[in-house]
Amino acid sequence: MFSICKTPTNEQSATTSTNKIDTSTCNFVHLQTARVFITGSNGITKLTRCLLKGGSQSSFISSDLVDTLNLPVISFEPLDLQAYESPTSFSHKRRQVQFQLSSIWDKSKVNVIALESSNRYASHPSSPTDISRFAKSK
Repeated sequence: MFSICKTPTNEQSATTSTNKIDTSTCNFVHLQTARVFITGSNGITKLTRCLLKGGSQSSFISSDLVDTLNLPVISFEPLDLQAYESPTSFSHKRRQVQFQLSSIWDKSKVNVIALESSNRYASHPSSPTDISRFAKSK
């Protein structure tokens, strides 16, 4: 590795390289999340976890939460799905609902319109120790 900055002739630049990254055998994808309160039109509030995905074209909410909180249905929208490199697609009608998210830290609130999702979600394991240690050292 060469530096564009001049270094004294008796001093060498440090070279850092990585040629292998060890990962665990589990196939987990860690996504950014937030703990928030969600309030339905019936006044019932639940503490839940949001997946935060910048650049998404739609927001989604669990069908169970839609039913539990009796969220108001704004419309029924077709959700067209096509897998990567798949020549076929399929469409499902989904309820589009409105609800309010509020911070667990302060009084801030935001109104959200989302499509229901029947997918089941589970909490993911914590980050591997070496990643956590790396983050704390920065």
